[in-house]
Amino acid sequence: MSSSSKCPGCGAASIFQHRYVDAGSGRGPQLLPDLGGVGSYGTFTVFVCTDCGLTRFYAEPLTRAQVQQSPDWTRVS
Repeated sequence: MSSSSKCPGCGAASIFQHRYVDAGSGRGPQLLPDLGGVGSYGTFTVFVCTDCGLTRFYAEPLTRAQVQQSPDWTRVS
């Protein structure tokens, strides 16, 4: 999803993004543990549609690369 795309939920072109959101900031669940260094978390880019509220989280490239090297994450498929 990009900031210029249309919302897959409602078709609106009201998509906003926020980059490098810490996945363990203490404001919510601790997501992507052990992917930002010891005791820290990976980061997301978050997209939200201001018309319908659909929100999507995408792991940043460095975080995605660390998943494959981490013993704490297991391949599903």
